[in-house]
Amino acid sequence: TVGITLKNNTSTTINGWTLVWTFNSNQVISNLWNGIYVKDGTLTKVTNESYNKVINANGGTASFGFNMTYSGTNTIPSDFSLNGVDCVIQ
Repeated sequence: TVGITLKNNTSTTINGWTLVWTFNSNQVISNLWNGIYVKDGTLTKVTNESYNKVINANGGTASFGFNMTYSGTNTIPSDFSLNGVDCVIQ
């Protein structure tokens, strides 16, 4: 089970978000909540639901989570971006 919190450290409110990252090819989301996901090969995209599309400026957050399965090594995903902007993982 994985929990993700998106934090907006900018001075501009985000109204609609898409988080994109690269999964290892053996990692599969089996259930996701508070978002809508699409996986195409190793590329994974999660977009907001209508009720959590706004992330307020100056520290606002939105969260989603998922269950996943994998075989072999469970490596940390890479290449995260939010609305096309590279993200920092903390």
